[in-house]
Amino acid sequence: FGPHTALRLRHAHGPAALEVVPALGARLLRLALPLPGSTASLEVLAGPQAYEEALADTAYHNAWLLPWANRIRDGRYAFEGRAHQLPINEPARHTALHGFADRAAWQAAAPALMPGFAEVALTYAHGGSYEGYPYPFEAQLRLRLAPGALAVALTARNTGATALPFSAAWHPYVSLGGAPLEGLLFQLPARAWQYAVDQRLLPTLHTLPERHFQA
Repeated sequence: FGPHTALRLRHAHGPAALEVVPALGARLLRLALPLPGSTASLEVLAGPQAYEEALADTAYHNAWLLPWANRIRDGRYAFEGRAHQLPINEPARHTALHGFADRAAWQAAAPALMPGFAEVALTYAHGGSYEGYPYPFEAQLRLRLAPGALAVALTARNTGATALPFSAAWHPYVSLGGAPLEGLLFQLPARAWQYAVDQRLLPTLHTLPERHFQA
């Protein structure tokens, strides 16, 4: 993938496959899962397919967002009595957006090939040198590909001597790959609050009423 190596996992029993670029923020380029009752697969993710497109991507397609997700107003925050100024990477709204690990180099361990799944672990270590975020940490991402599913586990460990502010998220762009909605099921086994945003897309303290997902 450009100058970087793309790591590909494919399940031995079926069409399930994924492609990830460790040196480009562990970005997932491709995830294919089998359609129910079929030998065909569905391309689940949408996003840049060329290196130049990925470098120019400002929508964070399928990116891992850490050590913060969403926007920080004017790039300024305070933690435990200390004020910090982050670089502004979204000039149009004058915010610090989605952390800095999405373009960082992650280290990939050798994939583990087991009878029921294939798994790869990727690690990102931050030493505290990022401007406005002097807090070291280590994040590990585990991607486990089974015949009909991808299991994701993202963990983080504080490697510094003090507490640190931290949040993380995945930013997937889901595609139906041209498949009809009939026969597809969307499940979100979580309870979540949806917050209203202002004109700069910064979250407010106002919650929106719960809405049921509708296709």
